Amino acid sequence: MLVSYLDKDYNTFWRLWKNKVQTKRTNVNTSQIGGKCDDQSIANAFADYYNNFVSNNCADNNSYIFDISSENLVDWLFGTDDVDRVIRSLKHGKAAGLDGISVEHLTYSHPSLISHLRKLFNLI
Repeated sequence: MLVSYLDKDYNTFWRLWKNKVQTKRTNVNTSQIGGKCDDQSIANAFADYYNNFVSNNCADNNSYIFDISSENLVDWLFGTDDVDRVIRSLKHGKAAGLDGISVEHLTYSHPSLISHLRKLFNLI
């Protein structure tokens, strides 16, 4: 391996490096889950499992983990100051995400962006 590197034969070097360092991955057959092969039966098994999970963990079907009634809905919504505080706390100089938006885009954008983001987050 060292000889191929010193001879500047980089293709051979990296091929040997991968063979030496890289672990072999076993292929997982994702076409069969729990003995089910088609999409519809897999989706039904998934729904049944989580339906049983939720119904077994709730005392009655009307109890929920979060009580989002109209009286306390305001407590669950994001405010403009919440979004602004989070944007200001982000570190500058980091790479942009897959969407190409960096922290600097958010920080130096028009102030109306904060309001639009707040509306978006509250719709989610």
